[in-house]
Amino acid sequence: MVMRIIRNSVAIRAPHGQLLNLSAGHTQWAQALLWCAGCGYWRQPDAYDYSNNVVNPLVRILNSTLFLWLILALPALWMLNAWRAGDLFYGEVLHLTGEYSARLMMLTMAITPFRLMFPNAGWPNWLLHRRRYLGVASFLYGLMHTLVYIDRKRDLSLILEEGADFAMWTGWVALFVFAALAVTSNDASVRLLRRTWKKLHRYIYLAALLVFAHWVFAAFDFIPGLVHFAILMSLETYRLWKRGKLGSHAT
Repeated sequence: MVMRIIRNSVAIRAPHGQLLNLSAGHTQWAQALLWCAGCGYWRQPDAYDYSNNVVNPLVRILNSTLFLWLILALPALWMLNAWRAGDLFYGEVLHLTGEYSARLMMLTMAITPFRLMFPNAGWPNWLLHRRRYLGVASFLYGLMHTLVYIDRKRDLSLILEEGADFAMWTGWVALFVFAALAVTSNDASVRLLRRTWKKLHRYIYLAALLVFAHWVFAAFDFIPGLVHFAILMSLETYRLWKRGKLGSHAT
C-alpha cells in the first residue's frame, strides 16, 4: 500500500528520466527509496507541481528518522526471513551481512568527499545529517554478520582457534572499534568527550582497513573486496587532495 501511494503521488525518476524499479525485491526497493531520498528527489513541495496536501506529509515521512531506520532494517529482515525459510544458506547470509556493513561504512566515509565533489548539491547534506544513523547501521550489520558466524560454529574453542588467523582477528578488531564508535554516536557522547570524541571517531579509518583486510583474506573471492577498497581509497585520496588545495588557496 505504501509503495502504491508513493508511485501514484510522486513521480520517482532517475536523473535520465527512467522510472526506478521498486518492485524487484525488498532489498532493491529499499535501496532505491534511500537513494532517491538522498539524491534530493523528495524536497520541498514548492519545487514541484504537486498539491501540498499530498506532498507535505510524504516529505515528512520520507525525511523522518523512523522511515530511514525502516529502510535500513528491511534488508536485514529479508535476509533473516529468507534464512529461516531456507531460501538463503549460511554462506550467503554471512556474505550479505558483511557486504552491507562494509558498504554502509563506505557510504558514511564518502559523505565528506561527496560534499567536496558536489558543493552545490543538496543530497550530500541530506546524507551528512544522517551520517550517524548510517554508521550505527553499519555496525549493526557487522554485529549481525558476527552473530550468524557464532550461531554456525557454536563452539567457543573453535571460534577462538579460528580467531587467531589473520583473516579472522582483523574482523573481530574491526567489530570492537565499530562498537566503540556506534556507542558514542550521540549528542551526549559529543558533550561528554568533547575534543576526544573527534579523535575517537578518526579510528574509523583503522576500522576500514581492518574490514577490507578481513574481506579480502576471509572471502572465497577476494576481488570484490579489493574493488570496494579501491573505490574508498579513491574517494579518500580526493578528499585529502581537495582539502590541501583549498588550504593552499586560503593561505
